[in-house]
Amino acid sequence: MAKRNDDSDKPLFEQAKHSLVQALTVGEFGVGDVLPPIEDLAARIRCSTGTMRRALTELAQEGLVKRIQRRGTVVTKRPSKGRVCFVLSTDLHTNMIFQDVVYGTLVGADYHVEVLPGFQNFQEVARQCRRMREAPHSLDSLIIIRPNLNTAADRALFEETAALFLRRVQYSIEDRNLFPATPLVATDQQQAAKDIMEHLLSLGHRKIAGFAGFSPGEDSYPSEFSRYSTHLLNVAGAEFIPHYGGLEKEDELNRLFKKEGVTAYCAITDHHAMLVVNICHRLGLRVPQDVSIVGRNDTPWSRECTPQLTTISLNPEGAGRALLECLERQNVGSKPLPYGYVMRVSPRLVVRESTGPAPKTRARSR
Repeated sequence: MAKRNDDSDKPLFEQAKHSLVQALTVGEFGVGDVLPPIEDLAARIRCSTGTMRRALTELAQEGLVKRIQRRGTVVTKRPSKGRVCFVLSTDLHTNMIFQDVVYGTLVGADYHVEVLPGFQNFQEVARQCRRMREAPHSLDSLIIIRPNLNTAADRALFEETAALFLRRVQYSIEDRNLFPATPLVATDQQQAAKDIMEHLLSLGHRKIAGFAGFSPGEDSYPSEFSRYSTHLLNVAGAEFIPHYGGLEKEDELNRLFKKEGVTAYCAITDHHAMLVVNICHRLGLRVPQDVSIVGRNDTPWSRECTPQLTTISLNPEGAGRALLECLERQNVGSKPLPYGYVMRVSPRLVVRESTGPAPKTRARSR
């Protein structure tokens, strides 16, 4: 528990307190342990017993230690590794998937976390982030989930706000880093496309459609997924048909399924997949006997609908671990992360009842 060189310009009692906190953080003293006598602690970092007593008093006020008569000073909890400003998405659906998992991962790793709703405009989010950063107990880290920045001014404000924090990381479904000064954790869209297409190909599907955005040329994760899927199916001698426009266009889906011979469809979300299932029923098509449907996100209703949805999970547990790793790789003394760093999280295909053998494959098997 030696005094750190980079603390030499701080008051001696702060150096003593920091040294104790470091010892608790690295586990030199665990919860329930009795600390050595004040005289021994003071001798270890070369300060007076009065200085060490003041440091212990502050740690007791913060709840890290407790003085127990005839026993000594007992460690009651581990120190926080840092204080994180956790900014949620403007999309409540995304928050449902990630909020509890990411929060639990950070708290479980001994971080103090302040959650900031993201549904207001980004100017208000940035103002609150700045207030938290400048508060007496300032938050030194920023995690933001899917920042919804529609204007150049918002994007500039994001970069300015993120730069205030010592450590920062963002999560997005897209694996393109729009803010390269802030490390990115993203879902691996190529892996998602590969897992889904391999599953559908194994079931005999050779003409597959999927939502690719609201218009051709759009730059978004549905368009990324569409590009990857098209390439994979071309290599396999099959066809991917991008579906653009409204999510509930019954006439478009009727054309795809009845006129173009599409036997499988990849939706943008589980909710969208359920809408497609309902449209199939209205068109007289059975799921999965006539059309296989794949959702996305593995939300609770993917298991509660009929049929239960085959879906691609965004792997929120993996995303939480990746966000934590990116945060901790920015600690003082760690090797700096490269500019534009992206950590991709592998999704998971969850196979349920909404996918089955392609109709022709089933007919041949009979």
